[in-house]
Amino acid sequence: MEFDRQNLKVSSFRKSDTGCLPTDEIVDVTLASDGTAWLGTYQNGLVHLDPLTQTCTTYGQTEGLPFRDITGLYWDDQERLWMSSNSGLALFEPLQGSFTLFSEADGLQSNTFYFQSHHRSKSGKLYYGGSHGFNVIDANNFVLDKTPAPVHLTSLLVDAQPHPLTRTPTGIEPITLRPDQRDVEFQFAALDLRQPEKNRYRVRLIGENTDTGWDGLGNSAEVRYPSLTSGRYTFQVQGAGSNGVWNQEGASLTFRIRYPYYQTVWFWASVTLATGLLLFSLYRYRLQQLRRVELTRHRIADDLHDEIGSKISTVALRLDMTGRHPDLPEVAQHQLSELADTSRRLVDDLRDVVWIVDATYDRLPQLVARMQQVADQMLRGRRVRFEVSENLPEVAVDMEWRRHVYLFFREALHNLVRHSQAAHVVIEITAERQQVRLRVEDDGDGFDPEAARHGRGLETLQRRAEQLGGTYAVTSARGHGTTVTLVAPLP
Repeated sequence: MEFDRQNLKVSSFRKSDTGCLPTDEIVDVTLASDGTAWLGTYQNGLVHLDPLTQTCTTYGQTEGLPFRDITGLYWDDQERLWMSSNSGLALFEPLQGSFTLFSEADGLQSNTFYFQSHHRSKSGKLYYGGSHGFNVIDANNFVLDKTPAPVHLTSLLVDAQPHPLTRTPTGIEPITLRPDQRDVEFQFAALDLRQPEKNRYRVRLIGENTDTGWDGLGNSAEVRYPSLTSGRYTFQVQGAGSNGVWNQEGASLTFRIRYPYYQTVWFWASVTLATGLLLFSLYRYRLQQLRRVELTRHRIADDLHDEIGSKISTVALRLDMTGRHPDLPEVAQHQLSELADTSRRLVDDLRDVVWIVDATYDRLPQLVARMQQVADQMLRGRRVRFEVSENLPEVAVDMEWRRHVYLFFREALHNLVRHSQAAHVVIEITAERQQVRLRVEDDGDGFDPEAARHGRGLETLQRRAEQLGGTYAVTSARGHGTTVTLVAPLP
């Protein structure tokens, strides 16, 4: 609560109002020379409140306050704050941030002081009453020993077993622990033996991904971290002796918990290297297999062309020569002529098989060139416009894909030659968006697709399109020509 004498106004400060007070149980209030308020609380330590900004700073065990409950507060002429409690008397120096605890061992009537049982005389002496009388403190003539007590790490326990520490003139050498050594306990001491029960400690653990901040331990001279993760750490400890002055340098130890082998850089580098070698070996093996298949296809194509093709051509030639013999009857000559024609057609079909098998032509432009040759042969005597898109990609196509597209095209031309009576034919081949589009249009007689949908030719076209993973369409009407379209994804 604040009373404004000039405006005769009373303002209250509650925990819910300011948002920074740790409690509403305020035992005593005293004002500093700068106008800020210092609050002694019950069980919540010392609070510094700035009424203008309504901000608070709380002092507890981490900051060095030796007790949680405060029964009375007074300033001395040296701007030092004296406070009583149920655990002794303490002197706080705000500039240094240090607390000095006094107990029965220092001459106090007891460690217990009553609430609001304190007084300051005009001479600056402080009177604090307790359970066994009162103490008078000549605060203005009170001099403290400001020498900080040395702090040392006395021992290290790893998994509850002592671990050796190697000390050098500059400190303790860093240590390395195994991946399974994750339970670490530090023991330390402030070397002030006058009243060791007043020694206080605070610790901090800094890791690669963590910083615990300063943690006040009170008089406890050990701390345990039972489940640390792998990584590098620095443990720091600071201590204050009976005079309450903190040794800011303290003591520290750097240690490392090794990562398990499966979390180390060299392990993953080895795995990556091994995986890379395996993939490279599989790639080499795949290339060898493809090369072997390609060589086999070349050999088969050569054998079909050189051996079987030449022999069938020889048979056709001999049939022609025999059929021209003047002593043969006319019927026999006619039959031999038909056999010779059949042999020549067989040679043409064999050339298609050789072309399909030969790996030399496994590219899209070569497929289009072959289709143009076939169109020139099959549509001889008709006006043919063969159009190919300029952006035809130079991509590889496998034998099966090339075979289905080629045979689809041949079947479309075969149906055109047999049934359409067309005089003009337009063939368009375009490639876009990773797919090929083929269109064959004629100005022939046309037909009813519904009536002919169960025909052998249309079924063949549909089967080829499905094997390519594409779609086909036939648009026709009697007297209006026919258009066959195929859209197939590139392999």
